[in-house]
Amino acid sequence: MFLFTNPQARTLLVDWQGDAQRALALFRASTGRYVGERWFTTLVHDLKHISPEFREWWPRHDILRVHTGKQELKHLIVGQLVMQATTLQVVDHPDVRLIIYTPLPEGDTANKLALLASLASTNKDILRV
Repeated sequence: MFLFTNPQARTLLVDWQGDAQRALALFRASTGRYVGERWFTTLVHDLKHISPEFREWWPRHDILRVHTGKQELKHLIVGQLVMQATTLQVVDHPDVRLIIYTPLPEGDTANKLALLASLASTNKDILRV
């Protein structure tokens, strides 16, 4: 899980702790049927080893079925981005979910995303930031 294994996540997310806890609760809810399978046990073990927060929060057994609410990011180039998350689930395939992030007026997010898109079209390296 990116949030627990990549240090950049801590600088990108305004509320890293809250976002990481919600992501862990979503992860637990979506992987319940895999408990006891070797690959899943190994993954959880590895995440516990890599992240002290994962190790601390995993025993809480928090569960969250859908991701809703605001997502705030601190982008290195354009600054604060504020988006609303909407989760869509495919009825015939309950494991498949799509999360759509809609820019909110806060922080002039839509214009900042348009600026990033125009920068990305002229400079592919900008996507690495």
